[in-house]
Amino acid sequence: MGLSIIMNNNLKSSGFRALLATQFLGAFNDNAFKLIISFIAVEHMIKSAAGAQYLSAASAFFILPFLFFSSYAGFFADRVSKRTIMIYAKFAELAIMALGMIALFSGNFAFIYAVLFLMGTQSAFFGPAKYGILPEVLTEEEISEGNGLMQMWTFLAIILGMAFGGFLMTAVKGKAYLGSIAFIIISLLGIITSFYIHKVLPSGSKRKFQINFLSDIWSTIKIIKKKRQMYLSMTGIVYFWFLGALFQLNILLYTSKMMHVSQLATGLLLTVVALGVGTGSFLAGKLSRGRIEFGFVPLGSVGLSIFSILLAFSYTSIPFTVICLIFLGISSGFFVIPLNAYIQENSPKDSRGKFLATTNFLSFTGILAASGMLWLILEVIGLSPAGAFGFLGGLTIIATIYVVLLLPDSFSRFLALTSVEKLQRTVERN
Repeated sequence: MGLSIIMNNNLKSSGFRALLATQFLGAFNDNAFKLIISFIAVEHMIKSAAGAQYLSAASAFFILPFLFFSSYAGFFADRVSKRTIMIYAKFAELAIMALGMIALFSGNFAFIYAVLFLMGTQSAFFGPAKYGILPEVLTEEEISEGNGLMQMWTFLAIILGMAFGGFLMTAVKGKAYLGSIAFIIISLLGIITSFYIHKVLPSGSKRKFQINFLSDIWSTIKIIKKKRQMYLSMTGIVYFWFLGALFQLNILLYTSKMMHVSQLATGLLLTVVALGVGTGSFLAGKLSRGRIEFGFVPLGSVGLSIFSILLAFSYTSIPFTVICLIFLGISSGFFVIPLNAYIQENSPKDSRGKFLATTNFLSFTGILAASGMLWLILEVIGLSPAGAFGFLGGLTIIATIYVVLLLPDSFSRFLALTSVEKLQRTVERN
């Protein structure tokens, strides 16, 4: 009973809710702005028949800062209060959104890409602080559910952000910069909510600043490799973001070239995926029952394989495509929540920012590789966007087999526990 009260106090506290709100508002801005840029890039790509490089470049400019600055972000997350970092990051977001308005008004791609680079930089510093603070304000039993709530609200923000981006492109008729007024207001709200996040002390790290970020990343990878479960969790997270980036980029082309739907409809279909991820994340957190449940990982991987392959054939039916996309999202939530929770909970307290920053660096290396992979699949191999989904589904089947071989005990225990709980409920009903 006492544990239940503690859990309710932490997960329902004003400080934790402020953290969720701050993350929600930032993710909303990021995704609305990036979707607008993606639409502009796709339009330019179609008009110039220049291939997929414009869309890939937009993604790459947002991702590169995670490679350059993740190590430094981890250092500051370990040396400075994570709440302080988040507050400064929100002020930076406000300035970047103001620049975004000017960039969209100018229509200059170099300027727009520069703003995307700054957005990525702000997010790179925000990430280790955002996830690193969870074990400092939640108990061990709350980590999975806390991650589920964080992911649920993040993907709800993605849903609304992308829906807003699609609506904006339709409503302003080519004057996307007008929507930046809303982005600036949302950034101001994010600054306000950040001041209500739990106050936490610095973690006490004494490590020295290292200018060579690649050396710092490599030394951390070597430490993590000695911790098998953590290394496997990190590898799984990297694959998740690689696949997720490919899905998101490919959906933009899939809807325009295969389904021939409007930009507003594309935004709504993207929100369906995010709704699925948020739902899957929430369910994975709730169903973990106060522990880190690795059994969800192979279950999620199986779902990713099946629904990716089905998308290769669903484009003639919008309802069928919607079903595939939402279950693809749910499977994604099941896959990633246990992995995130494990790394947060088991990273050393004084190096948690460093471990999370290294995971971020590798994850965004995977996302950057996804941009190149999309070009390879579409331009070199010559597959259609529908064929790309089939290809990715086949790739994930191989990954699924690998996951099941790595986690046979966790998967078997998960299935056994689920069966026992079903039996108990049946007995209780009778």
